[in-house]
Formats: sequence, structure tokens, C-alpha cells
Amino acid sequence: MLAVADRDLLAQMLDARVHSLRSCTNSDFSQHYRVRLDDDRDVFLKVNTNCAADFFSAEALGLLELNRSGGVRVAQCLAHTERWIAIEWLPPARPDQSFNASLAHGLATQHACGSTMFGYPSDNYCGPSRQHNRQSDSGHVFFAEQRLMPQAKRAFESGLLDAAQLDSIERICLRLPALIPEQSPALLHGDLWRGNVLSVGTGEPALIDPACYFGWPEADLAMMQLFGGFDAAVFSIYDELRPRPSGFVERQPIYNLYHLLNHLNLFGNAYLHEVNRILQRYA
Repeated sequence: MLAVADRDLLAQMLDARVHSLRSCTNSDFSQHYRVRLDDDRDVFLKVNTNCAADFFSAEALGLLELNRSGGVRVAQCLAHTERWIAIEWLPPARPDQSFNASLAHGLATQHACGSTMFGYPSDNYCGPSRQHNRQSDSGHVFFAEQRLMPQAKRAFESGLLDAAQLDSIERICLRLPALIPEQSPALLHGDLWRGNVLSVGTGEPALIDPACYFGWPEADLAMMQLFGGFDAAVFSIYDELRPRPSGFVERQPIYNLYHLLNHLNLFGNAYLHEVNRILQRYA
């Protein structure tokens, strides 16, 4: 339950008293509430009393960054502290007939927002895991040093990977220039699985829980296919707007190795088999 002090601070920051607070479905790492204010606004509140001090400020910055891109609708942050974040309530709805096209067009617009560097000015989080974003002018160096190796070393240090598996990941890092074509850095959501794409309002898509950075645009598209849930029309429409270089299917597992290593670190050996399949294929 939300502490009284947090409840009072929320009311102060939103300039409205809390009329009611109802628990929603929680994630693995946080508690969720639908808050009704006495000015008739509804607010989504995410609470985590054990997260890093900058966790919710990083999420708020990511939401703002995506909103600035003018792409897919983004839930707006209303207030945040080190313990919680308050976001506008987006009423759920069945996807409308234009959902796939809206999502594809929005992502294409977002990915058109570029940078001269890969990475981001500050670190943030992919799920509860710290995501390292030290900037580089090389996408291959960035992906090796800021994506694959931090997760691989974390898994090795906790006993989830052995020395041979760590060596395989290091060999993949050395091979990245041969495996991944040059791509200009684009603004990514960073954790674009189906659970982070809502259908809201009249059935339009909306994004939540960003892990933003400037990276290879194909990395977002690969993540969308890791756990499924998206219609094939999204990708075909996107390709009409921003055609991908040939061979995406062949290199897709390389992008997703990062997320699978992160899931291995968060949830354990259930993800080890898929990690090993990628290591055997590309190392």
C-alpha cells in the first residue's frame, strides 16, 4: 500500500487531493495503482521502494524524449520521486483498424530522430537492470561495450554463464562489423515488447516504460519480434516508410542477445537455452 507520506506528496505535486487509490495488476518489480483525484482526473501510479534513486527520473526523461519525437503517442509523466512515478491514465481499448498503420508510421517517425552519436547522455534502465549508455561514434563499439558485455559479465559473475560462454560473446563482439550493417543512430524505445505498447482511447497505440537511447533502428524491430504479439502488417508498412537492409532475419538474434542476457540475469536459466543457440550460431 502507498505510504501516507507518499500519498500526501502526490496530492501536493498534482495540486489535487487523492479521492481513491485502487491496486492494478503489478509487474515483477513494482506495484501499480489507479488513482482518482478530487478534480476527477485519473492517474497511473507506479511504485517501487527498492529501486535505484534515479530509476524514475530516467523513466520520466525517456517518456519526454519519446514524446518530443512526434511518433507514437506516449504516456505523459505528471510527477515523480525516487519511490514512484505518476503518469497520465490512458483508458484501455481494443485496437482499431488503423492500429498497425499508426504504430508503423509512429515508429518510422521516431526512428527518423537521429544523433551524431550512439548511446545517450545518461544511463537508464531496461526493466530493473541498469542500462549503460556511454556514447560512441561507432554502433558496433557501443553495442559490444554498452550492451552485450555488461550483461555477459554480470551473468558470468553470478554463475549463470561459464568462461567458454563468456568467450563466445566476446568473439561475437569482435565479429559485429561483419554481422551488422552500418546504420545511423536513431531514437529507440529500447524495450519494445508487446507489453509496452498499449491500445488506448479509441484504439490507438501508446508507448510506456521506455529504455531510450540512440542506436540501430533494427534493434527496436528485433525486440518487437522476440516475444511476438505484433501483426506482420506493422513491419511491412514500416518497411515501406524506412526500408531495412536485406538480411534482417539473419541478424535479428544478434540484437536480441542483449535482451535475452538481460532476462537471463533477471529471471534465471529459463533463457539460457536461447542464449546458447545464438552463441553456437554466431560465435
